[in-house]
Amino acid sequence: MEQAPPRARPVHLNVPDHQAGDPADGLLGGCAARPCARAAAEWAARRGLGPDALAATSCAAAGLAAVWFSAGTRGGLLAGALLLCASLVLGAAPGAGHEVLDAGKELAVYAGLAAGGAASGERVWWAATGAAALLSVRTTLDATSPPRPSRRGVLARRVAATLRLPVAERSALLAAATAIAGAQTAFVLLIAWGAAATLGALAVRALTVPAHAAAVRVHRDDGPASLMLGRAARGRLAPLPGAVLAAAATGVLLAARPDGGPAPALFAPAVALMLVGPAAAHPHDGRLDRLVPPITRGIEYGYLAVLGFAQGVPAPLVYVSVTVLALHHHDVVRRVRRGRPPQEWVPRAGLGWDGRLLVAAVAGLAGPLTFAYAALAAYLGVLFGGEGAVAWTRSRGRRAGGHRAGGHGAGARGAGGTTTA
Repeated sequence: MEQAPPRARPVHLNVPDHQAGDPADGLLGGCAARPCARAAAEWAARRGLGPDALAATSCAAAGLAAVWFSAGTRGGLLAGALLLCASLVLGAAPGAGHEVLDAGKELAVYAGLAAGGAASGERVWWAATGAAALLSVRTTLDATSPPRPSRRGVLARRVAATLRLPVAERSALLAAATAIAGAQTAFVLLIAWGAAATLGALAVRALTVPAHAAAVRVHRDDGPASLMLGRAARGRLAPLPGAVLAAAATGVLLAARPDGGPAPALFAPAVALMLVGPAAAHPHDGRLDRLVPPITRGIEYGYLAVLGFAQGVPAPLVYVSVTVLALHHHDVVRRVRRGRPPQEWVPRAGLGWDGRLLVAAVAGLAGPLTFAYAALAAYLGVLFGGEGAVAWTRSRGRRAGGHRAGGHGAGARGAGGTTTA
């Protein structure tokens, strides 16, 4: 078959067409970040730079922003804010976004701000850890209860998304509040707004979004102990009541501080396991069962953070321990959305939420809690990071093979005069 004459075939830049933007974008992301990112992508494409180069530049800008923030000086805060905005724009370019990398950039900036605040005499690591934990809880909540399609106009959707504080608005809030009032105030504002947005989204979706049992169960991140209790209960116990009771009991035990003897908080993981674990085999098909994974995330992050800070574990190590888990859970959300969840051995090798809490509790009883946090963070970082990198490489290989096969098919279709970008 004859191909169309060269001048009859339109020439396109090798940039995906995302002019409509992400439906989750707020006013800042949809009206400023995305258009600037589109222009940057077209400029880069004309010079032979693809989305991977933009993604790498975005990561570098975020890393430099974290370094400048860690200085704790007024000039460092201003330079970090500008670099953070540049990273946001480049990361929003078509094809340059990656959920886990985006989360990693944001968490690196949190660490830089916390280090800078600590250098200035502020106690900020607890706020940075809370912000990182809240970000992961919100991501899991969004994954287990996706929003319904909206019939509202573009402006109304943008305003509603802005109130939910997406990434562009979070970055702008951090940059502005840090430059004006300091890192601690910025984190407090971020946590307060994020918590309010989470509660609002929860109230709206609780009775309007149908359950997705399969997606809910894969986000539980149960370890061998919970799975064993779930098999023993044969899926007969409803999951939500136990999760709520476990969260309340963990909070009470963490708040109790006796004068002598083992702290009651060290027994919280066993209580949470006995309340949450027996429901591991339940189908999670109830309308509110989607809340179980976010609650479990909150129990795990909250326990590790409060126990670590209370028992004198170095604050940066507590933050690293929580962010390693947060990045893993972001990766699980991304892979589930693409229909390729992690294999069953991954959460088991990672001990599950229950196993990790039991390790921390046993280490707290035995004494070397700092060593336990460091060893756990290193082990989980290597395990989850290595497995995620292998899965990502294989996924890119499959996509590249599909693109090559599709390219031959596109050439055949081009004989009919139809071309694709």
